[in-house]
Amino acid sequence: MQLATMSSGLQRRLLLLLLVPLSLLAGLNAWFDYRFADAAALQQDRHLLTRVRQFKA
Repeated sequence: MQLATMSSGLQRRLLLLLLVPLSLLAGLNAWFDYRFADAAALQQDRHLLTRVRQFKA
């Protein structure tokens, strides 16, 4: 009984050691993707605005 409890605790700790860094990495990746998408959208907006101004002239 003691051995089963120890291996269960070990599995739980190993799972935690795997999931915590993985979650942090996923969160960091999502944050960078959001920032780069925002920058790309602003660049596209500027480009389209330039094209509209050229079209009006």
